Amino acid sequence: LLHTPNEDVGNEKKETKRELEFQPQRTAQAGVDYKLTPALNLGVFAKYIGKQHYTDTLNRGSSSETTVAKTTDAFALVDLRTEYKLDTMFTLYGGINNLADAVVEDVIGSNAGRYCFVGARAKF
Repeated sequence: LLHTPNEDVGNEKKETKRELEFQPQRTAQAGVDYKLTPALNLGVFAKYIGKQHYTDTLNRGSSSETTVAKTTDAFALVDLRTEYKLDTMFTLYGGINNLADAVVEDVIGSNAGRYCFVGARAKF
């Protein structure tokens, strides 16, 4: 399975002709799932998020409060995952997100860095 929704979205506010805050103009993602055996599945997924504009407020609440237009860096993330079906009812899964430990600026939100996960799923 190959999944590649790529977007070049307009991120400009029509009234002001200024770019919207925290709205990347370009995003792209692609992923591939590969079934090695009937029970074992592997996947790799990549996502690109373009630069984002925002306004930073300096000296908030003081008489010298000012705003500064800033831009975040673009970033790309690569995730790996695997899943193994034990039988029709139970599945084990795991993976590594943000494999390259890409830096995502804190102002954008959560930046967990590289992390691993494992789990089990049961269908009743």
